[in-house]
Amino acid sequence: MNKQLIEKIGEGLKSNIGSSFSLDADKVNSLVVTGQNGLTECIKQFVMKNGSKEIEEILLKQKTFEGSGFQTVVKNQLKNDFVSKGLLAAEQSEEVSGYASSYLVDEIITAYQSSSESKDLDGICNFLGIDKNLLKMINSPMGKMFGKFF
Repeated sequence: MNKQLIEKIGEGLKSNIGSSFSLDADKVNSLVVTGQNGLTECIKQFVMKNGSKEIEEILLKQKTFEGSGFQTVVKNQLKNDFVSKGLLAAEQSEEVSGYASSYLVDEIITAYQSSSESKDLDGICNFLGIDKNLLKMINSPMGKMFGKFF
């Protein structure tokens, strides 16, 4: 995914998360970096295990992020990352990860919708920086089965 876009979204998250949860600047910076890295990993892992259909539907606004399987994966990944790195206690991590995951994905959806990329699989692949042929292989039944093993 475009590094400048991720950094821009991270800057917005810094100001919002700091004021929403009364966290100091160092902690906010650590949370944002962890959140950015966690989201990137979540996208890769989710697509490898489940294919890209749900993420495509979310980016195309055919399905909401709230209540999706992708939301569950992202929120849990961020929560675990925040706790395992000692950034937050478990209770606060639950709340912050929910907020951060929604914010990050909403900003990506907005950026994609505002981009000049076509609103189809080709545009999504270009926007996310994913090879379309590789994605087709991952989305195949054999690819999904292979992804679940790993």
